[in-house]
Amino acid sequence: MTAPRSASSGTGAAHPGDGARPGDAARPGGAGESVPDLSAVPVQVPSLARLREALRGPETPLPPPRGIREAAVRVRDLVHAERFAEALYVAERFRDAPGPPSERLELLRAQLMAALAAIEEQGPHEGLAAQGVFTAHDGRAGQGATTSPQDLIAVQELVRDMVRTIEEAGAPEQAGATLEVLGAHLRRLAAAPPDTSAAAAPARVVGPVSSRPGPAASSSAAPAASRASAASPSGSGSGAHGRRRRRRDGGEIPSGLLAVVGCLELPRPSAVDVEQRALREALVALPELQVPLVDDPGPLLAVRYAQDLEAIGWLPEATRLALDVLDEASRLEAREGGFADATRVAVSAHAVLARTLLEENPLAAVGHALAALEGLREVEDSPLRVGLITELLRALVRCDLQDQATFTAGRLASLTRTLPHDEQRIEPLLAVGAQRVAARRYDGAMVALSEVQSLSAQLRDRRSRLEATRLLARLHHEQGQGLEALDQLRLAAADARWVADDLFTPLAERPRFIRAELDAEALVLRHALDLGRPTEAAAASREVVRRVRSERGTGSLPDALLWDHEADARIGAMIAEGLRAAAELRAVADAGDRHAGAPGGTGGTGGADGTRRTGGAGEAAAKTRTPYEKARREAMATLERVPEGHEARASYWGAYLEDRHAAMLAARGDRSRALKAARRAERAWRQLGREDEAVRIAEEIAHWSSGGAPRHAGPSLPSDPH
Repeated sequence: MTAPRSASSGTGAAHPGDGARPGDAARPGGAGESVPDLSAVPVQVPSLARLREALRGPETPLPPPRGIREAAVRVRDLVHAERFAEALYVAERFRDAPGPPSERLELLRAQLMAALAAIEEQGPHEGLAAQGVFTAHDGRAGQGATTSPQDLIAVQELVRDMVRTIEEAGAPEQAGATLEVLGAHLRRLAAAPPDTSAAAAPARVVGPVSSRPGPAASSSAAPAASRASAASPSGSGSGAHGRRRRRRDGGEIPSGLLAVVGCLELPRPSAVDVEQRALREALVALPELQVPLVDDPGPLLAVRYAQDLEAIGWLPEATRLALDVLDEASRLEAREGGFADATRVAVSAHAVLARTLLEENPLAAVGHALAALEGLREVEDSPLRVGLITELLRALVRCDLQDQATFTAGRLASLTRTLPHDEQRIEPLLAVGAQRVAARRYDGAMVALSEVQSLSAQLRDRRSRLEATRLLARLHHEQGQGLEALDQLRLAAADARWVADDLFTPLAERPRFIRAELDAEALVLRHALDLGRPTEAAAASREVVRRVRSERGTGSLPDALLWDHEADARIGAMIAEGLRAAAELRAVADAGDRHAGAPGGTGGTGGADGTRRTGGAGEAAAKTRTPYEKARREAMATLERVPEGHEARASYWGAYLEDRHAAMLAARGDRSRALKAARRAERAWRQLGREDEAVRIAEEIAHWSSGGAPRHAGPSLPSDPH
């Protein structure tokens, strides 16, 4: 599965992707440095009282905002919760309220974000002007979309208010850059292909973009479009930020300032690598800017960069940067006038740390997850809250804090019902299922994991179903339900194979799913042999060999690991063929006994070893020996291709193969060959220092030499061969 970027109340959902290592960045990201010092990270075991308080939801309904700053925070929270109509209503109520320019700017930014998101959410002919829709798949352009002229004019009015507010705050250079960046963005919207149906009817302003009426609502769409083009904040142009890069006073706008403003004012792009490049450019340029800015955007941009580093798997760099952001935000908050984004930035940084520290320091991850939740006292945002509780639960399970994890899982399971989309419920339900399996609460785990399977099937999410089926296989295995565990493992292997071969799976992620497929097939092989189902065991062996052949030499997995899987599969195939041959011999022998007991039957003849033999049984033995011997030769050939450094492992497999071969020959009645193979196995076990195995096979040799029937089928496959 990929890491979310939805930790802050004003950011969007996760969009996993590939990106280059930020080694060329000056300070942001700090690629290539050592793992950060975590001595200052909180490591206290949380009490149930603190946990209960952190998991308590906000007051419902939330009290109305008491000022412009609280209104801006509420609007961002509502946008992230996809409640755009409410966000725009709150923003419009406080839009004309008096207050410091810095606070008014925060509200206008939040309102602009809500307006664009509301337009994007609507389908064709259902936009805020009932005429078009704005969709920007990369978050920066509306190519191929249609935007109502009235919607565009309403957004332009917001942009003008933002520019005036920035000028009032004493940052004219930032105002000019904002005008340039947002003007270019609006020009792209205005240049989008018009909706032919929109031109056939008068445009009306409906919906909550702005309660301020635009130009005459009864005017036609064409004049409105002309007004929109003429009213564009910075004229016509094209390019990333438009062609005009001069301030109104004639000075050149620094490219670094345009980069900073672009990251602050434009919607976040879906592609992580696109945003990462933009943020890196902005963070490198920010210390060199010699112009005044409204507040300090550094911590906000840095925490977004940390989220992107986390998304591409650079956890140490993301951890280090998030810790630096917390320190810087605390310093800025302590200054006179405070820091506008302190709470939002702190929650985002704590959320990043809760995820990146999960493997390295799970108890510290617990502390950061709780700190993030405690910063959401007045945030009514179910996706955000549920996402943080999911990370908290995973960290508690990793710390083996069963009481706290059980309480958190119960709370999380109930909160999943408040999420607006089914796809948002999958991750929390997986976390609940994993916790309940670990706690051996199998009934509750079955409910959560079965729901994940159903949702992932509806959404065609094979990655999530893979995780659910692996947990269900473990659940059934621990309950002694072998056939059910086998079915789930087969489904897990099929899902892992599908994802590994999917063309949309990034190359960097393929090895993980290839290994998941090999591990699942190896477990299918073992379970099938334990259950006496040689046909399914042979099928699993063939799938492992097929995958190993296709991946050998590609570098996706180490050759030694692939060889180990192949050796396991080849020997498993040999055992499966031996079981199948023994079953066929028993069937022939039983048929001979029935024939001998029938009226006029010839009766059976006893062999020298005491085994009842018939001509049919001997003929069947000759026929069934061929597939088994072929499987054995393939297993021996695989062991001869041992990679460097795995000689000990090959010696173990060689002793195991001889031991199992002796048992198969004895079960088939070939006593002479069985004794030879058993003596070879005894010598191999003693050379490996496995006296327990050597003693066991020596006892079998003595038993067979005295004419006794086989008592054991040989050693079972090792529980963890890799």
